[in-house]
Amino acid sequence: GFSGSASAGNGALYIANSSSYLTRGNAAGVGGFYFSMTFAITTLSANSRGFFGLASLGGASTIPWIAAGATDTGVDIIGLGWDAGDSEFYIYRNDNTGTASRFGIGTATTSAFANNESFRLSVFCGADASDMSVEIKGLNDGGFGIGLDYSTDLPRPNVFLAPICAMYNNTDATAMAFDVANVYMEQWWTNS
Repeated sequence: GFSGSASAGNGALYIANSSSYLTRGNAAGVGGFYFSMTFAITTLSANSRGFFGLASLGGASTIPWIAAGATDTGVDIIGLGWDAGDSEFYIYRNDNTGTASRFGIGTATTSAFANNESFRLSVFCGADASDMSVEIKGLNDGGFGIGLDYSTDLPRPNVFLAPICAMYNNTDATAMAFDVANVYMEQWWTNS
C-alpha cells in the first residue's frame, strides 16, 4: 500500500496518472467509458481530506486542489471523497464551475468512516451521454452497495479524465495510508 509520514502536517499522499484517457464525448457516437477501482483506506486521519476517482488533471500528475483547498473545490471530478471534519464518505461530482455536489453514503449504507474500509468504485458513461452512473460497494460487510445516476454537475464532455487516489493530512502530523487492489478502464471511441 501507500502510506504517508506522521512526522509533519500538510502532507499529501497520492497516485495519479499524468495521461488522461476517459471522456464523456462531445459529439454523437464519441466517448463513453467504464471505470472501476478497488481500494482500501487503511489509515484515516480525523482532520484529513481525500478523493478516489476520476479527475481532469490537465496533463499534470499532481493533485492541485486537494492540498490547496477543500475536496469540494475540485473541478471536472467524480468519485468518493471526504473533507476535514467529515464523519462519513461522500460521492463528489463537479463540472468546472462552483463547488462540487456531494452525496453522503454513510446514511444509505453500513460503511463506517474509519480505518480499513474497502470499496469498489464504478463509473459508467455512454458515448456523448448527458448522464453518468456511479456505484459504490463496501467490501468489508458483505458488499453493501449504492448506485446513483447523475445528470447535473458532471465533468465536462470535452475533457479527459484520469484515475486519482489522494489523501492530505491537513495541518495534522498524523499518518495516512491507502491500498489500491486494481484499476480497470475501458474507453469507447465509436464515432460511426
